[in-house]
Amino acid sequence: MKDSIGFRIPRRALIREYRSMAIVMPVGLLAPWLLGVVTLSSVIQTFFFVAFIFGCCFWYTLKYRWVYLSMEGVQGESPWGAKFFIPWTAKVALESRSAFGGIKCISIQAEDQKPALMLPVAISETPEFIEALKMVAPSEHPLLSATDHLKIK
Repeated sequence: MKDSIGFRIPRRALIREYRSMAIVMPVGLLAPWLLGVVTLSSVIQTFFFVAFIFGCCFWYTLKYRWVYLSMEGVQGESPWGAKFFIPWTAKVALESRSAFGGIKCISIQAEDQKPALMLPVAISETPEFIEALKMVAPSEHPLLSATDHLKIK
């Protein structure tokens, strides 16, 4: 795709998503110790190992470009990791979904494609994405009119 613009999940939205997962982690690690199954030192070692993996995942997710817009269409991934492209001329259906580990997304599915492209809601609400979308998408495209009915509660 020539001259495309890639979009990342904003840091604040990503921190909100990861914070909800980080609250559960210490409780899950302390439960075996409280039950007397493991020692405190093994819980501490496991905590630091899991925290390191968690931090690496956060950094990768922060740097990852989830969706690309160009004059030809939108490109992204399905929840199964398949990358594909949907031209602006294709008829699409939009639906609210959670994908990618609970990240709230808008499912964009072309009539002739089985998997759906997933657009994180946090990206779709950024001023940069909205402005870029207005510049490249045709005026009648459903993404331009997608507002509150797509938001996941």
